[in-house]
Amino acid sequence: MYKYCPLCKTKLEKKVFHKGDPKRTYCPACHFIYYKNPAPTVTGLFLKNGKLLFSQRGINPFKNYWDLPGGFIEANEHPEKALAREMKEELNIKVVKTEYFGVHIDKYQDKCENYSTLNLYYLVKYSGQLKPQDDVKDIKWFSINNPPKKIAFKHIYKVLKDLKK
Repeated sequence: MYKYCPLCKTKLEKKVFHKGDPKRTYCPACHFIYYKNPAPTVTGLFLKNGKLLFSQRGINPFKNYWDLPGGFIEANEHPEKALAREMKEELNIKVVKTEYFGVHIDKYQDKCENYSTLNLYYLVKYSGQLKPQDDVKDIKWFSINNPPKKIAFKHIYKVLKDLKK
């Protein structure tokens, strides 16, 4: 979180700008407002015979915990393009077809900040051989009814519940 304005270096203050809004960090000198908006992510859901593909994280946060394959959307990147890029980076596959599944909100803690995330989910059909790449340590199919014990992010439990419907 900023303490000083990134534009003019004035000490930041907090203020409610509109009734019902949260207090926002702003600069009284240049009027910069720090909107702590969520970071958008994309996640691929791979289903096979009642099982879901999980990826084991090779990096922090939650190193060695199980996650669903995906990542952050870059600026000006369409979510489906981001999904294709992330699946190539993490699993070395080509996305052939996607179907939007849903959205969940969560948190992502890195060394500097606790981000709110907006997680977009897609059912994925693919071509190629699944192979862990980049920051993925391992991949494994788990039953939707018997997921791994060490799951990285809370919203994954909500996704599992949605998949059971």
